[in-house]
Amino acid sequence: MARKSLLVKVSRGLIALMIISLLVPVLAFAAGGFQGITYNSDGTVTGTVYYDGGETVANSVYLDVTDLNGTSLGVVEATYSNEENGVRYYTFQNASTGQVNNATPIRIQEQVTSVTEEVYAQSHHVHGYINLNGAAAAGTTVTATSGNTVVTATYGATNFMAAGSQLHYSFDGLPSGTYSITATSGSYSSTTSHAVTENVDIEKHNGIYYLVNAVPALTLQTSGGGGGGGGGGYYPTPTPTPQDGVLNITVGNEVAANALLAAFADRDDVTVTVKGDFLEVPVSALIEAAKRPGTSLTIITDNGSYILPLSALNFSHFATVLDTGMTDLTMIVRMEMVSNEAATKINTKATSLGAKLLSDSIDFTINFEGKDNKKSPLESFGKTYVSRTLNLNENANTTHATGAWYDPQTGDLAFVPSTFSTLNGKTTATLKRNSNSIYTVVELNKSFSDIPASHWSKEEVELLASKLVIAGVTPNTFAPDADVTRAEFAALVVRSLGLSITAGVSFDDVSADAWYSEEVATATAAGLIVGYEDGTFRPNAKISRAELASLVVRAMAYAGGDTSITAAEQSNALKGFTDSSEAAWATKDLAVAIDAGIVYGVGNNKLAPSATATRAEAAAMLSRYLIEIGFMN
Repeated sequence: MARKSLLVKVSRGLIALMIISLLVPVLAFAAGGFQGITYNSDGTVTGTVYYDGGETVANSVYLDVTDLNGTSLGVVEATYSNEENGVRYYTFQNASTGQVNNATPIRIQEQVTSVTEEVYAQSHHVHGYINLNGAAAAGTTVTATSGNTVVTATYGATNFMAAGSQLHYSFDGLPSGTYSITATSGSYSSTTSHAVTENVDIEKHNGIYYLVNAVPALTLQTSGGGGGGGGGGYYPTPTPTPQDGVLNITVGNEVAANALLAAFADRDDVTVTVKGDFLEVPVSALIEAAKRPGTSLTIITDNGSYILPLSALNFSHFATVLDTGMTDLTMIVRMEMVSNEAATKINTKATSLGAKLLSDSIDFTINFEGKDNKKSPLESFGKTYVSRTLNLNENANTTHATGAWYDPQTGDLAFVPSTFSTLNGKTTATLKRNSNSIYTVVELNKSFSDIPASHWSKEEVELLASKLVIAGVTPNTFAPDADVTRAEFAALVVRSLGLSITAGVSFDDVSADAWYSEEVATATAAGLIVGYEDGTFRPNAKISRAELASLVVRAMAYAGGDTSITAAEQSNALKGFTDSSEAAWATKDLAVAIDAGIVYGVGNNKLAPSATATRAEAAAMLSRYLIEIGFMN
């Protein structure tokens, strides 16, 4: 079975969009295949074809190259090169892909015309992928167990290949059965199962047997220069499941344009796993996909991940800024650990807040590079909230945890809309924000002495305080029944959306040196607040419950939440409240807030829209809207 192992491993290393058939007149061979396949930048394929099994084969082998539709792209000749250990090798060159400008990667699929199922009926090749979840591949031991059959191999042997966060295992000569596959690296252990009931290596199509159906088998990632393929490398890629339709490409720090073009050709979501902390992406490969709504590119590194909606990337803007064409434009996405100095400052700030860090601090940046190495940073995604993920270093009470962004200019840590999920004992934070920055995860258990356990707002107030959205009037008191001013709530809404502060003065009665001037300017620029007809904002006026609801609904809309409501739904939401007519201009917003479970009545069938809102009511509405739009869980 050693020959079969080599053959299967070779076929695992083949790439998408072409079939090469072996048209050899004298073919009673038991195995055959390709080795050392290189996809060259000029659109040619170079490699070695071999036969074994004791057959006599002529010194020339002809390969009929066809595309997936069966259209012939020509016949090329492979010539005898050498023989080692009973295996004869043939070298072939100039197998044109029929593609223009390297636009589409190729698939080479092995075809053997005289293999019968009986040849491989007694034992099986067991292969697959097992998650490493961040553990180092080096030194990993993988064991396959089924009944009395136990086989073990250590990473570094020829039958293992690292694939980003996964390890490709490969065992030959195993009897049928259900195998428990366990990977162990130091204190880390991961287990999966693999059922072997029939030969999984051969598939029969139209009377012809194929060794391993490679769809897709392996992505070719080139780096530097191309020509002859000398600068490139191969990385195994797990086959996407039909359910999610997501293709995962594993690369070094560059992804080939042809690989992305092919990946986006029949799917809207593509994931690239990076061996490092940055990725260079050729913009030319994303332009067509970006025209389709809902397409996204996910980039995964050891430090975190970035889920980029292509519609939020204004390629033409950066091409203009950099005075370069789209074909010369490169997007460089980085997720880098901050310096030791910055990490110390962030930890000190967290400690001063009474919080602790749950993750590393990662600097997420995107730069576009044009001709002459000119670069321009992408700092804002406009109103589009882009997701990033960070892995937590320890288990956490996610009620008290939040994503946070660090401002190097002010030294502050601020709330980032965040949700948490746990899989296989590992917790991941998903941070949603429309700007790039330094991100981390903190945990803070905040309570106030003036909010007793029986107070209706205790849970929501402490939730937001622990997530850095609201603060007390003193370190230990919150004053839940105190009034809220228009300026105070504007600042709270800006903070709840994780917005970067905008300098400037928006209204005649907002002084540039007022503590709230930048928050009011930011809220105004975002379209969250409007002033009065006389050009004033009245920052120190008490905010009403109707105004509170209206501002929250605008925040929902800004974040992409659904704030639409039909006339029937509006009538139904307000039904039963005897004072709903007092809402006047805010009637629709109140109905939306009621329908979403953000605003409740005050009792006795009353909404009290004109009543002054309290700090507890403000906290409750903020908490409920953040959960409603998926900014907290």
